[in-house]
Amino acid sequence: MTALLHGALVREALALAVVGTLLGYVQNAVRPDRVPMVLEPVAAACGAGEAPTSAQLVELDAEAVRALFAEGAFALDVRPAEAFEAGHVLGAAHLPCAASSDDVVAALGLARSHTALVVYGGADDASTRPLAEELALRLTGVRVVLARGGFDALLAAGAPAQSGPCGECLDHGGGE
Repeated sequence: MTALLHGALVREALALAVVGTLLGYVQNAVRPDRVPMVLEPVAAACGAGEAPTSAQLVELDAEAVRALFAEGAFALDVRPAEAFEAGHVLGAAHLPCAASSDDVVAALGLARSHTALVVYGGADDASTRPLAEELALRLTGVRVVLARGGFDALLAAGAPAQSGPCGECLDHGGGE
């Protein structure tokens, strides 16, 4: 009798767990701010094609971005490796436009631990915007900012900078 009662309780507990999980998935699917269940790969493609529309992306001038860095914003440099090594924002991760989807997923993981992500490239913001828009669409809860004027404007505004390779930021597998 005890084994029979125990078996029935286990079946009921499993049924409740399955129903609860399914209800959670359904609720998440209908929410406008749903949580992605799988990290969809993103191709880092600066300047390629049309940028997705996103109200989440904010474009700020270098002075405003510098203030965000003082508050702990995460910097993502999308310029070519040579430009990054010549100089970049202090502590920036390097994600060149030709990066693999794995690198983009790694950058998303790093950015999720911050409240703001500043994406910058060269002086031509138009080439950086598509990647910044894509990141803004995928990073819920993180303010994504495009730095107007790119690295040169940030440097002129007094943003802390350093030179040299990225080191531990992201492993690009030599595919830069």
